[in-house]
Amino acid sequence: MSSENTPAIGGSAERRRKRRAGFLTIGSRRINGQRVPIDVRRHSVRLPGLPPELAGMTIAFAADFHFSYIHPAGRIRAAVDRMMELKADIILLGGDYLTRARHSFDAVISELSLLDAPRGVYAVPGNHDYESGVNDLGEAIAHTHIVDLTNRGMRFDAGCGEAAAPSDSRCLWLGGLDDLWYGRPDHKAAVKGAPAGSVRLLLCHNPDTVDLLPPGAADLILAGHTHGWQVYIPGLSRAFIPKQKARYRHGFYHTHAGRMYVTSGIGHSHVPVRYRCSSEIVLLELS
Repeated sequence: MSSENTPAIGGSAERRRKRRAGFLTIGSRRINGQRVPIDVRRHSVRLPGLPPELAGMTIAFAADFHFSYIHPAGRIRAAVDRMMELKADIILLGGDYLTRARHSFDAVISELSLLDAPRGVYAVPGNHDYESGVNDLGEAIAHTHIVDLTNRGMRFDAGCGEAAAPSDSRCLWLGGLDDLWYGRPDHKAAVKGAPAGSVRLLLCHNPDTVDLLPPGAADLILAGHTHGWQVYIPGLSRAFIPKQKARYRHGFYHTHAGRMYVTSGIGHSHVPVRYRCSSEIVLLELS
């Protein structure tokens, strides 16, 4: 696994060269006019207590799609196509599907509804979704196979749709949390029904949600929101980042609530620029 608190960037010489050069993205293009791919960052994640039958399960995770005039449907479709190429067992979506209320959730959810996985596609909202009308998001999702996991939980056993005996605590529990800023994240509701010995994975939008969680709440927490700060200049960027986004940037972190991964996301906020912080999809293989 990649070291904690650092972006999981591949080790190839070409990729290191781009990182040193300060890889600048404007919208969906490099400064030389070449189209920028969405990076796939792969991690093997060891979860003690995971049933052997679930070892090797894969989870594709993405957040912060930010559908808007600077990040149109074609860009969303590119992310969808890339996620489908990964053939993950589960797909998780971490919120902020729109940037502004004048855009329709129907358009972006129509694209995201093309996602499919053997064990399902699950989503939680972000702050921009509340600003844009979270009820409209819920209605758009309700007309698809995507599961709204807000303050809810799901149990995964050995087989797709295969229920274990009620007394069997060996399972993976996936819980989703509401947005920290505008919603009401309810950890108790998200893990209601989870067996005492289950391996727990929590999906949320804002990484600061961990402050509301009890110690050891999850074996793994997945979050977005920060965009990896979009423009990352070591030693300088932090001074210009709003306080509410300054604690976590990108990568793995150890927290009192459990280990957490913060994705750099797909889209852009405010300006269509990324510097040393590319868009990403995260593929986790559980062991």
